Amino acid sequence: MKASFKSSLLISFGISLLLLIISSVASYQSIRKLLLARDEVEKTNKTIRDLESVLSTLKDAETGQRGFLLSGSEKFLTPYQGSRAKALELQVRIKANTEDAQQSIAADTLRSMIRYRIDALERLIKQKRAGIAPTPEELEKGKEHMDNIRSHIDMMEQNEETILNAKSSDLSLYATYTPILIVLAAALSLVITIMSFIRVNSDFDKKAKLQAELEEKDAEIKRRINTVRDIANKISSGDYSVRAAEEAGDDLGSVSVSLNRMAGSLQQSFSQLSEKEWLQAGIAGLNDKMLGEKDLKTLGESIIQFVTQFTESQIASLYILQDDKSLKLISGYSLPGNELRKRIMQGEGLVGQAAQSNKILSLDKLSEEHVSINISAGEVKPTSVVAIPLFFEGALKGVLELATIHQYNQNHKLYFEAVSENVGITINTAQSRTRLQELLEETQSQSEELQVQHRELENMNGELEMQSEKLQASEEELRVQQEE
Repeated sequence: MKASFKSSLLISFGISLLLLIISSVASYQSIRKLLLARDEVEKTNKTIRDLESVLSTLKDAETGQRGFLLSGSEKFLTPYQGSRAKALELQVRIKANTEDAQQSIAADTLRSMIRYRIDALERLIKQKRAGIAPTPEELEKGKEHMDNIRSHIDMMEQNEETILNAKSSDLSLYATYTPILIVLAAALSLVITIMSFIRVNSDFDKKAKLQAELEEKDAEIKRRINTVRDIANKISSGDYSVRAAEEAGDDLGSVSVSLNRMAGSLQQSFSQLSEKEWLQAGIAGLNDKMLGEKDLKTLGESIIQFVTQFTESQIASLYILQDDKSLKLISGYSLPGNELRKRIMQGEGLVGQAAQSNKILSLDKLSEEHVSINISAGEVKPTSVVAIPLFFEGALKGVLELATIHQYNQNHKLYFEAVSENVGITINTAQSRTRLQELLEETQSQSEELQVQHRELENMNGELEMQSEKLQASEEELRVQQEE
C-alpha cells in the first residue's frame, strides 16, 4: 500500500509538474509574441514617421522655393538646401525597414517621385535666377505632383497598417489558444490531484494533510498564472498602465517583473510617440493654414484661429512690430472691444516685456483671489497666460499672446517655441509682399504723372511753334514795308 501510495503520489506530482511546465511554456511563448508585436509596432510607427518626414521635407523645400520665387532672395532657399539628401536618406531607411515586396517596390517608386519633385523645384529656381518667372502651368504641375506624392505616402502607410494587422491577427490566434491550454492543464491537474486524494485518504490521515497542501499550492500556482495571463491580455489590448503585484522570488515572480518592465517601457514609448505626433501635427497644421498669398490681417486671423483651437486657448491676440518700435494689434480672438489695447510699447505689460526680452514669458497657476494682471485684453484673471515673441532671422516681428482657463503644459510650451520662427517667417513674407505692392502702386502713379507732364510739354511745344510762325510772318511783313 505504501508503494502504491508513493507511486500514485509520484504519478500525480509528475503529471501536475508537466502541466505546470506546459502552462509556463505557453505563457512564455505568449509573452514572447507580445514582445515581437511591440517590435513590429515600433518598426511600423518608425516607417510611418519617416514617411511623414519625407512629406514634411518636401513641403519645407517647396516653401523655401516659393519664398525665393516671390522675393528673389537667396535666404529663402535655406529650407530647400539639403532637402534632396534628407528626403532620399529617409527613403533608404523606409526601404530598409520594410520586409514586404510590394512596400519595397513602393519605396523605390517614392525615391523616383522625390527626385522628380526636387528636380522640378531646382529647375524653377534656376529659371528665376535667369530672370524667367514660372508659368501657372508649371506651378499647377508641381501641385499635382505633390498631391501624387501625398497619395503615394498615404498608400504606403495603409499598407504598413495592413501588414501590422495581419501579424496582430496571428498573435491574437496564438493568445486565444494559450489561455485554453492553461485552463485545461489546470483542470486536469486538479482532477488528478482530487483522484489521488480520494484514493489515499482512507489509508493515511497524514497523507490527506499532504494532499491538502498540494492542492493549496496548485491553487496558488493557478491563481498566479491566471493573473499573469490577465495582465498579458490587457497589455496586448493596449492597457499599458496595468501592473502585476508579485512578490515571490520564483520563476513566475520573475515573469511578472519582466512583464511589468515591458508594460512600463511600452507605456513610456507610446506616450512619447503620442506627444511627438501631437507636436508635429500642430506644426504641420499651422504651416498649412499659413500657406498662400495672404495680406497681414488675413494671415493673422488664420494663425489666431488655428493656434487657439489647437492649444485650447480662450483668448488670443497678435501684435506686429511697427516702424516706431511699438506693437500694433492686427488680429484677436474673443477679445472684449471696450478694453482692447490696440497699441503697446516695448516693455509695457506681458506682451511688451516679451518683445523687449526676446523670450517666451508665461504666468501659470494664477489665483483669482490673489492675482490680477494686465494683458492686451485689459484686466483679466486667467489661469495661465503666455506671450510668444515671433522672429525672422533673429529680428523681432511681433508677439502672440494666449490665455486659457486651463494650464499650459510642457508640450504646449514646446509647441510655442517650435512655431515662433515659422510664424515670424510668414509675417515677414506678408510684409515684404505688402511693401512690394505699395512700391508697384507708387511706380504706376509716377508713370501716370510723367505721361501727363509729357502731354503738357507737347502742347507747349505746339504753341511755341505757332508763335514762332506768327513772328516770322511779322518779320517778313516788316521787311517788305522797309523795302517799299
